[in-house]
Amino acid sequence: MMQLSDSHRIRIVASLNNGKLLPDHYLVSIMSTRLPPFEALQRMFRRNGVSSHFDGQPWKRHITRQKLQKPGEEGLRIYWVANTPLHIARRRQPIIDWAESIGYQVAIETEAVDFARAFPDVQRKYPIVAFGSSVHSHDSAIRSVAMLSGCKGRRELVGTPANVLLTDFCRVLLVKK
Repeated sequence: MMQLSDSHRIRIVASLNNGKLLPDHYLVSIMSTRLPPFEALQRMFRRNGVSSHFDGQPWKRHITRQKLQKPGEEGLRIYWVANTPLHIARRRQPIIDWAESIGYQVAIETEAVDFARAFPDVQRKYPIVAFGSSVHSHDSAIRSVAMLSGCKGRRELVGTPANVLLTDFCRVLLVKK
């Protein structure tokens, strides 16, 4: 088990909604607005489970996420893409607009990492995309967003093209405004 410094420690808290969380809702304490060092990410996800997108590359926030939130408790929700209204395209900007309209915003890369740290088994069930920030990879001009994925015994933190067309199997990580 990886030892975390106090600045990266996650504290899972109970919901105030009759002591129960709604389905696909999670409360996580966001302890940092910066990504942990690449080596720490490799220990968390496994050596080959972290793409080079997370090796010191500067992440750019989407315009809806320009204001950095202070570390603290955040209500994170996984939203199943197949449950979005039928008129919503399964692409980044329509999903961002739709999330805003229901009182959420798309998660950024640091929130995805904190979520994965707090709930490591959830990403083994289905891919989870954080559309709130993007980065250019070392060898490409294509912008990528953070994606958590995995399967039994393996977890990954990778970059996926920001203009990806999500499948019904994917989930989007949202943060309550």
